[in-house]
Amino acid sequence: MTPKLLLAEADNTLTTAFRNLSEKYQIAVVHSGKQALAACQRESPDAILAAQHLPDMEGTQLVHSLRKNKSTQYVPFVLFSEELNLQARVEAIKSGVDEFISLPFEIEEVQARLDVLLAEKKTLPQTPPVERGFSGNLHEMNLVDLIQTLELGQKTGVIHLTKNNHEGKIYVKNGEVWDAETNGILGEKALMRLFTWDEGVFYVEFQDFDRERVIAMPVQEIVSKGLKITDEWLHLKNHLPKLNTVLERAREPYLDEIDQQHTNILELVDGEHSIEQIVENSPVDELETLRIIIHLFELGIIHESLFYFDTEKYNSETPKEEPTNGKSAPVKEKLLAVISRFFKKILSPSSSTFTEEVVTRPAPTLSKENQEKVKVKLKNKIPFQRTELQMLKRKLLV
Repeated sequence: MTPKLLLAEADNTLTTAFRNLSEKYQIAVVHSGKQALAACQRESPDAILAAQHLPDMEGTQLVHSLRKNKSTQYVPFVLFSEELNLQARVEAIKSGVDEFISLPFEIEEVQARLDVLLAEKKTLPQTPPVERGFSGNLHEMNLVDLIQTLELGQKTGVIHLTKNNHEGKIYVKNGEVWDAETNGILGEKALMRLFTWDEGVFYVEFQDFDRERVIAMPVQEIVSKGLKITDEWLHLKNHLPKLNTVLERAREPYLDEIDQQHTNILELVDGEHSIEQIVENSPVDELETLRIIIHLFELGIIHESLFYFDTEKYNSETPKEEPTNGKSAPVKEKLLAVISRFFKKILSPSSSTFTEEVVTRPAPTLSKENQEKVKVKLKNKIPFQRTELQMLKRKLLV
């Protein structure tokens, strides 16, 4: 059965964004809070999407009214707002909002979050819990923001973090942090590591848990440490290549040039593992690992791997060509395409990339009386993209 959506807004921002999704959803539009309340009683929508600012009330007031009515108490509610500050998110969560989405937004992200809410609604029992949770991206709302939000609301629940293939959990009871875990690490050490996760997604699940308290630190002290770690992590990242960059050794260190900690990190540099993987496997904490990697760069002991081919970056920089047989071209054909483009540039007389420069030099092989200045044509250096050089080197060494 096609889900029914109710859009409540003063202008047509949401209506315009959802106009191409009419086949997936039944969409009804209202332009005030009172109209939305009346439509909910009449239409029984599967989800409600509302702007924060309506002509007669705020979106948070609308959801508060809906939550007091038994027929709309558990209908998923998505709030759209231009407010980006933490307090606005806290007030929205307190009022009963399921999803808080900042304007402007990507319709694909909204659709994905909406589908999750609708799927959850199907699994809810006839008398579901009052609160379920909310989700988002860590670059919009980091772990410090999440902890502060749950503290202000005196909430109990679990913060789930996901980055690449790694997961982390932070357990919060009545606004106090009780425990944390990630990759087999528990307690305060796990919490401090999770503060460095500035990419990925989160989901806050409001639920009680049976777990002993391991972290006794006050929330304000946790927030202070978290802010310090986050700021330093970003500062150190700015002095390094992207964390998915693979490193290799440029030379062996001189006798007594580095200490044991540096040696331990250097042993992880093998031309196959990225900076991020080195940090994950490091025997010391994340910040100290980045400091050591930066120092090894400065000493000239390590550098970016020249033989590691970043397929994702290559694909993003290379124009897409439709395969003739409907299948993706193998690596060999991609390599031939790169070389073909290279020679086309060289042989093309109209190419402005390879301009000719005419200079004059004496010809030493001519006799003195016949020695003249002869014209010698010199080609400019042929520019390659870094990814193309990496690919060529890698294949030539096979």
